[in-house]
Amino acid sequence: MQGHVQPIDVRIPNDGITVLESIHGPAFRMAPRVDPFHKLILVGRGSVDVRSEGQTTRSSEGGLVFVPQDVQHQIEDVAASTLFLLCFSDQMGAGLADWSVIREQMGDEIRAWTALPFASSLLPLWRRALAEQERGDIGSRALLKAETVGLLVRLARSVESFEDEQSRMDSFIDEIGRTSFEPWTVDQGAAWVGVSRRQFTKSFKAATGMTFVDYLTAQRIDRVKELLASGGYTVAGAAYTCGFGDLAHFYRTFKRREEVTPLVWMRS
Repeated sequence: MQGHVQPIDVRIPNDGITVLESIHGPAFRMAPRVDPFHKLILVGRGSVDVRSEGQTTRSSEGGLVFVPQDVQHQIEDVAASTLFLLCFSDQMGAGLADWSVIREQMGDEIRAWTALPFASSLLPLWRRALAEQERGDIGSRALLKAETVGLLVRLARSVESFEDEQSRMDSFIDEIGRTSFEPWTVDQGAAWVGVSRRQFTKSFKAATGMTFVDYLTAQRIDRVKELLASGGYTVAGAAYTCGFGDLAHFYRTFKRREEVTPLVWMRS
């Protein structure tokens, strides 16, 4: 396939978001430019330099770069590259209560991420977005917006700015507290903190006094108890909401920790 020799034309629809794939040919050249929209650039293949006001940000395969609107920049191939672009305007955030906070957290300068804990999910995200955009099925535009906002939130919460392991571990423990219902694994935790699986297991226990599995289970049980105490949930509803996929396993776990069944705990 013959690659592009210049940047592809980007047109933002009324809902403020579009997804593109740009395969660069050997003769690709880009003059300095300013775009009236923001863009996230995922390097699917190769390596690029993003130049802006005398600064150069290099990103290689799997890396992610954020270029805010109205920032002059220029992309140069270091090695023949394929870029996935997610271009969006502030119109996309219209009606979102937290949009201004998310945008403020993302900043107004070029940023790059090279070791995100969820890096393996980025390419599939772009592939899904491209497919939805191409098909144009019912709800496709809503899904594009949801995927984009979700990614921006995760980037805004990114812990890459923390330089030391302890800060990253503290941040991960906070994230577990917020999202204990997610199917977290030791491998995901190790990737978040940026250490080996073995080191993560050791450090996590030193920080919490518990193994990763026991801590995650405790967070889920505590949340189940909060929901049951509210009176608005059945036992099964609370269990599934808090991340327990197997109801029999949940009952055994709850009784082992609380020494009574969920129903007895509710009545008491």
